[in-house]
Amino acid sequence: MINITNRGRFSSFCIFILLIVFLSNPVSRISSFQNYSINEGDGSSFSSLTPHDAINIYSNSDFISLGFPGTGVIGDPYRIENLLIENLNSYGMFIAGVSVYCVIQNCVIRNVTYSGMKLVSIHDGFVTVKNNTVYTANSRGIHVTNSVNVTIDGNNCTSNYIGIDVEYSPNCTILRNTCDRNEYLGVRLNINSYNCSILDNSVSDNNILGIYSVRCKGGNIINNSLSNNGLWIYDNEVSSYSRYVVKLNTINGLKLGYFYNNHSLNFTTPEYGQIVIYNSENITIENQVFQNTIKGMYVFNCSNLLIQNNLFTSNLDGGLDIILSDNCTVLGNTFSDMELGLYFEVCQDVVIGENIFLTCGLFAVEGSLTNYANYYFYNNTVNGLKLGVFFDERDVTLSASEYGQIFLINCTNFKIQNQIITYTTYGILLYSCTDCEISNSEIENNVIGIAIFECRNLLIENNLIRFNEIGLDADSSTELDIVNNNLSSNEFQGIDLTNTTFSEVRNCNASFNIQGLSMYLVSDINVESNLFDHNRDFGSIMLYAHYILFSENTYTSNFFGLFARYSFVNTIENNYFRYNENSAIYLVDSGNFDIFTNNASFNMYGVRFYSTSSCKIAYNTFERNEKFGVSLDFRSEDSVIHHNYFIDNNYGGSSSSISQALDDGFNNTWFDVNTFEGNWWSEEVDNYRIAGISGSTDPFPLNAPFENVTVPPPTEENNFSSFSIILISLGFMSFLCLIIQRKKLKIIKYEK
Repeated sequence: MINITNRGRFSSFCIFILLIVFLSNPVSRISSFQNYSINEGDGSSFSSLTPHDAINIYSNSDFISLGFPGTGVIGDPYRIENLLIENLNSYGMFIAGVSVYCVIQNCVIRNVTYSGMKLVSIHDGFVTVKNNTVYTANSRGIHVTNSVNVTIDGNNCTSNYIGIDVEYSPNCTILRNTCDRNEYLGVRLNINSYNCSILDNSVSDNNILGIYSVRCKGGNIINNSLSNNGLWIYDNEVSSYSRYVVKLNTINGLKLGYFYNNHSLNFTTPEYGQIVIYNSENITIENQVFQNTIKGMYVFNCSNLLIQNNLFTSNLDGGLDIILSDNCTVLGNTFSDMELGLYFEVCQDVVIGENIFLTCGLFAVEGSLTNYANYYFYNNTVNGLKLGVFFDERDVTLSASEYGQIFLINCTNFKIQNQIITYTTYGILLYSCTDCEISNSEIENNVIGIAIFECRNLLIENNLIRFNEIGLDADSSTELDIVNNNLSSNEFQGIDLTNTTFSEVRNCNASFNIQGLSMYLVSDINVESNLFDHNRDFGSIMLYAHYILFSENTYTSNFFGLFARYSFVNTIENNYFRYNENSAIYLVDSGNFDIFTNNASFNMYGVRFYSTSSCKIAYNTFERNEKFGVSLDFRSEDSVIHHNYFIDNNYGGSSSSISQALDDGFNNTWFDVNTFEGNWWSEEVDNYRIAGISGSTDPFPLNAPFENVTVPPPTEENNFSSFSIILISLGFMSFLCLIIQRKKLKIIKYEK
């Protein structure tokens, strides 16, 4: 059984993936440096600083050749000090492989494309970074990697992507720094940075996290002041959490509690702003306010919990997570203004009662249906309406709009009609349900509008599903009829199908999303008569898809119209593609497509292949596409192209001969081998030469007359080269694969 946790929660792994997306290619971000002024208290003023170019040091001798004072011994280190380094398309400082003593102090680095300072392979204790100011670096303020015993003391790292980042670097000390207003996080210990210490820092107003430790198997986090962000520790072994010393920290002026192996915890007066508990029992948490942090409270492998009368509000990720725990009572709490309010995973003997959810909601995940019988819900409300949890119900119809959130678990012939569900996590969730229906409902401004897991034979019809993060998300299901729905203006996908078979998406409007329709590991899907308009990246995208039929759809003004990768034996017929910024149809690493009777006009490309073979392109109309009507790259072979109308394509002049098609591939045939009939070209020639290194021709052009084009071409110029478009396209794929992971891999996996 697919674990639906992978789709359900915005956890630390989500944050981990989000950071990896950026750090894999930081220069791809467009700099948007903020206006920021230096105070005298920052340790340096411009009047006392010496302007300097970027500093690159790769050996001990570079300190001498660059003229830095000192001798490199412990009592007289080389000194890089009192410099102003700014406005560079590079690192501010890059220092690697040195084994002499050096101190970097009282410098200001701002507005650089990469990290302000990057230290690589620094020998044990040789470099100290002290009293510097680094801001508006497009990557990290201070970045230490593959080093040992580096000290980072008293620096101000503001408005960077990450303030201070230490990775693969044990025994480092991060002391008395200020890290605030960074785009993602303030201070990170990342992967095998063992036995590091984060002490006496001020970390505030970072957009995702304050302090984050990732797979470091222990460390010291002591006496830090956090505000409007929070602490998160992620490790892949539970035993590692016992090796962290986390104490005397504050969050928003309240205590930050970190507890491991406690046999009794009882907090009933308001004193904590964030609590993390592992392997403990007999826990009572009352009357606390968990606000403006990453997670208010996180409980793992605990028993005998009473969590009541607390306020969880305005946290980035969620209010309360309880995982692998038993005998849990959550009573009379208020959860407000978060993506995920209350989250349970694999718990036993759970009571959830009298809780109030406002602009957030509940999610509970179990490994089997029988475990849900251990949950008892009563008198919970979501946005002033009932929280509806239905387990093992049959032949029920909900037609009155009285629910703020609905869960169906193992239900049959259950109809949900005329509901208005807004501002919660999952608007409607169906798990292991059969022969159910959701119709005529408005589902807006949720994290996921409708979620479907391991279901069969569902009808989703005539719903308004807008302004969610994902409109409709289906996983491991079959026989879904998704008909006549408006799935527009969702933040990510309008429709997201994963591991879904024998289903239909018909007469839907999936417009103004990032992706209109996303399909991954799917087969036997009919996509018919839908509108995909103004989706920012893809009208529809499919990966590892087979036996998919696209017919009678309209794709207008998307970046890509229809994009496929690693997909085979699919059909695209009778669709209409117009004004898509890049390609109407773009196939990558795919094959055996039938592309028939489509109209692809006024796009950049009509049909574009990258490493795609054995396809048929016939009876289509390619009109006034800026580049080529059909473009085949050098890895594409064995396709047949015939009886297509090519009308005034390549008006941008992509070939010196102004051919309307490009063939850089091998063994592609530009006519029907049975009838010896080629394609219609708006130029009347006897032997039409196809641009490209293959030297292909259409020896049998049909030379039918054409009327002049009456619709004007797109007005915006697009200056992408052929090669750059391939790179951009593959870059989009890498980004979107990570986005898929972001939405589908949201569970921390622990090994006990």
